[in-house]
Amino acid sequence: MPTSENIVVAFWRRLAPAVAPATLTRLVLWETPNNYVEYQGQ
Repeated sequence: MPTSENIVVAFWRRLAPAVAPATLTRLVLWETPNNYVEYQGQ
């Protein structure tokens, strides 16, 4: 079962090339109103 952390990295890898020439700086995946994962491409 994929974790939220793995899912947000997979989203990043698919979205980053799709938005070029713009650059993603941050991606936030909310699981609940109080629980989220934030990824900055690192």
